Amino acid sequence: MPARKKAKKIEVMKKREGHRIVRRRVRVPVKLDALKFGIAGGILGALIVALTTVAAMYGAFSMWGSLLGNIYRPFGYSLSPLGIFLGAIYGFIDCFVFFGLLALLYNWLT
Repeated sequence: MPARKKAKKIEVMKKREGHRIVRRRVRVPVKLDALKFGIAGGILGALIVALTTVAAMYGAFSMWGSLLGNIYRPFGYSLSPLGIFLGAIYGFIDCFVFFGLLALLYNWLT
């Protein structure tokens, strides 16, 4: 199904009342594709963790760098070029799972 058909739809209902036609708009809820939403969130998370690691290596965002170190250090993360790569992978995984579950929850609630 093309992406534009998945976009928010507004259907027009026609109903005859006497001699005139009444049009009423009905909103159809949008369903999110959990996989695509998760991938987009994962890419965003990977970029944020990688850029925060680079900034922490040069002295900026040192508190955020230490926070990332506390979270990912058991998995080999450090403020180093290897840490940029590992942090991006861990950030992608974390955000992919989070945003994918968020999309599934949204779809379940609508």
